[in-house]
Order: sequence, then structure tokens, then C-alpha cells
Amino acid sequence: MEALPWQSAAANANTSQRGAALSGKIYMLVPNRTSIRWELADVPEVNKAAKKYAPNMQVVLLNADNDASKQVNQVDTAISQGAKAIILASVDATLAGGMLKKIKDAGIPVVSYEHDAYGGPLDYLVTFDARKTGEIGGKWIAEELGKMPKGVRVARLYGSKGTYWGEQIKSGQDQYILPLVQSGQINVVAEDYVEYWAPATAQKTAEQFLTRFGDKIDAFIASNESTAGGAIAALMSRNLAGKIPVYGGQDATVPELQYVMLGYQKNAIAKYYAIQADAAVKLVIAAVTKTDPPAGLVNDQFDNEFMKVPAARLPAVNITIDNVGDVVKAGMWTWDDLCKGPAANTKTCKERR
Repeated sequence: MEALPWQSAAANANTSQRGAALSGKIYMLVPNRTSIRWELADVPEVNKAAKKYAPNMQVVLLNADNDASKQVNQVDTAISQGAKAIILASVDATLAGGMLKKIKDAGIPVVSYEHDAYGGPLDYLVTFDARKTGEIGGKWIAEELGKMPKGVRVARLYGSKGTYWGEQIKSGQDQYILPLVQSGQINVVAEDYVEYWAPATAQKTAEQFLTRFGDKIDAFIASNESTAGGAIAALMSRNLAGKIPVYGGQDATVPELQYVMLGYQKNAIAKYYAIQADAAVKLVIAAVTKTDPPAGLVNDQFDNEFMKVPAARLPAVNITIDNVGDVVKAGMWTWDDLCKGPAANTKTCKERR
């Protein structure tokens, strides 16, 4: 993926100039461990970006383990420890208002990261476009299912009900999936939401679908890597992985991409963590120094029911077996990362040796 305008050498140099004099701690509050991206990818990339632009600042990770009250306590910890800035991926966007007001009262800049946060003041939001992410995957999935004989029987696993990302991914997919339902090309025989996007819950739900419908499921459509992974785990337990395809991954984690190479999963949406981390740190530095972020980074507004928040919405990319190497070219993962375990013996990995 080509560098975006706000990643130019001049923009980077300007950010480094402003960040060089900064010191203190950036607290990064992430929501859970059910999605492995947070600690495996996002936090390390934010660390790299901070070292690049503000080498005297330290990134401190706090994980809320899907507990909104725990995240409130973590905000208190960050404030009491003198946080210079907070990067917040909220557990529950609708319950974030109290935290945001506390942070504002303490005079600490806050950047909402990936997840929305409602009901309080925010300096910036940096996220991939949730609706477009669903559309990108949904369009490709619809094209693939449209090539199959009419009457494809599909089971769908949605994200956590009521969450912004869960609803937007579903809405984006539906733009392309529902016309196929209406035409009779596909038949949704089973569907359910997966609380907290938890892979164990997704696996249990997929197992229930398989028990109920047996060989009457031709494909699964998931919403991210954990819901897709749960479906694959259920299929593996019945020796069906690779026989019943799983579509609709998201985040392009190492295990997810390995499933793509193994033929268990058909696609994943890559959200390049390094780009998001780079944007987040640039927005932190802009907020702390009370200067404008690089031109073009802020490209939208987000109404969080308290204010119109300046938003940086980033592009995502659909990854299939045909372009899995793009994540390596983008620096998201290396072939050494991907070609481990059973994936090492796939055609894709062998061709890279």
C-alpha cells in the first residue's frame, strides 16, 4: 500500500520536530484479549511510532479484559500517574462519557482508537472506516457466492450486538449480501450475534448451527478474525475445515492469514496497524502540542453525542489467497511470521522459500 499524503517525509519530519521536546507517558487503554490484535500488533506499532516521533515518551499498556468498570479504574490510574496523553479503545462506546469527562477535567488529551467513544470530549478519533470495511468484504463475498449454484445455504456470525463496529460491519456486508438473499441466490439458514466478539462464543454458536443443520450449511460468513476463527474451530472438530468455506474475516492477524493460506478461510480484511499507530501518535503529538495534525490526516467528523470529533478514517484492504503477500509488502507481517506450523507447508509459503 502506497504511503498516504500525511505520511510524507515532510509530514514525518514536522511531527518529529514537535515530538522531540515531549516527555512523559502515553497510556494506551485497550478493551480485551479476545481479539489478539491489540497486544500483538497495535501496541507494538504504537510503541514504534512513539519512538520514531517522540523518543522521550513512553507507552504504557492497560488491558480492560472486556470489563467496562475495569477500564474506568484504568483511566483513574492513568490520571493519577500523570499521563501526558491517553489513547483509548473503549470496551463499551456508549459508557465512555464519564471517562472522557474525567480525562478532560484532568487536562489530558485523549485520542479514541478504532472504537468510538460517546458522551464526552475527545480530541480526535482514528479508525478504519467500519461501514466501508464491511462493504469491501461484503462485495467480494457476494461475488464469490454469486458464482455458486443458486440456493447457497449460509450461516452468519455477527459481531457483538449493539456495538458500532458490529452493526456497521453487518450493515456493510448486507449491502451486497441481502440482494443475493432476495434473489434466492443464497439462503441464510442460521445467524446470531457473538457477544464481545469472543472466539469461544463464536465456536459454540457455530457448533450449534452445525448440530442443527448438519450438511445443510454450505458456507459461513463471519465478521472478524475471532468470529471466523470460532467457526473454523467448530469445523475442525468435525473434520470439515476447508470443506465448508468461511468468509468475512477482519484484522488479518497471523492465525487468520494462516487459515487463508491453508484454505480454511477465504478472505480477511487487512487494517494496517502500522498506519493506524502512525496516525494515532501524530494525533497525540498534535493534541499535546496544541498544533494542527499533518494535512489530510483528519478527513471526517464523528458525532459522539457530545461534540463533533475530528476523525481520521483510514482505508482497509481485502486479502485473499491471491494477494496475501500484500501484508508482507506493507510491513504488517513477515513471511517468517506467517510461514510457521502447518502453514509452512502451504503452496504459498513454499513458493516464498
